Amino acid sequence: MGHSCILTSAVLVIAQLGHAAPQANSENNTINLDGTWELVRYKYGQTHGVRAMPNDRREIKLISGTHFVWVIYNLRRKQATSVGGGTYSLKADHYIEQLDFGRGLSNNLIGKAQSFKISIDGDKWQQSGILSNGLIIEETWQRIQ
Repeated sequence: MGHSCILTSAVLVIAQLGHAAPQANSENNTINLDGTWELVRYKYGQTHGVRAMPNDRREIKLISGTHFVWVIYNLRRKQATSVGGGTYSLKADHYIEQLDFGRGLSNNLIGKAQSFKISIDGDKWQQSGILSNGLIIEETWQRIQ
């Protein structure tokens, strides 16, 4: 499948999720993740500190009901570099993604559960955990209005 087809598919999935009706997505209904989120800060591994997103890259995650999809794309080239999506569950402050499809950075994570501890403060979502491939991550997402 070509890059333009992948990008088109990701955009269609994102558009559909963005128009879906909000649903309860946690057992205790105290955290509502439904909506569009943008990655603003991250730390991957133990080699460097927390970094802001580069000016030429954007990562967007859409959550609706029990499903999520994300896309990383290069703003200058207007090309998706990585996409992925699947289902998720939320129990108290434990967020678990099951990556059902993806391309790019997500290839070795497909079919495996990724567990994170999360906290929400207003429109900021902090998550941290160890991916199934052993990578330690910390991410800060900002809700897009």
